[in-house]
Amino acid sequence: MRVIEKSIAWSGESILNLKTRIDDRVCLGIKRDVHGDPMPEISSHISSRLFLIVSNLTIRTGKLTSSVGSHFCVWIWKYINRRDLEQTFITTYKKAFDCFTGPEDYELFNYYKCLRANIRAKVHAINCEQADNETDREFYLGKVKSYLRLIAEYADIG
Repeated sequence: MRVIEKSIAWSGESILNLKTRIDDRVCLGIKRDVHGDPMPEISSHISSRLFLIVSNLTIRTGKLTSSVGSHFCVWIWKYINRRDLEQTFITTYKKAFDCFTGPEDYELFNYYKCLRANIRAKVHAINCEQADNETDREFYLGKVKSYLRLIAEYADIG
């Protein structure tokens, strides 16, 4: 529970500290499109491929996201210990889109990675609670613990 409590405090502080930068990025046209997000599909713990979840193509826009869009890929690659893919993706993304112009952009990127890990931890906690047997419950509990460790790392609250 300590990780959850500390991450909530860290999240609140981060949003307050980054508010001006978030507003600046929106004015620059770098804003969040919540209708579709790049997601990695993990076919094994060794490889992954990119696909796009889009809830409604008629309202899908081409805006860059304030979360840089790539946080969805990066956090899962970090989760499966493929930091090489994480770094390659960020380097390539930065060449295509100049969206990391200062240290606050990296802080914002880290915030969104932490947010995504938080969401995954909650999903697995619900699955754990609803599991039909002890084997499944232990599996989902292991996932929750892994994502909590990732949250602690992103929020630097070890």
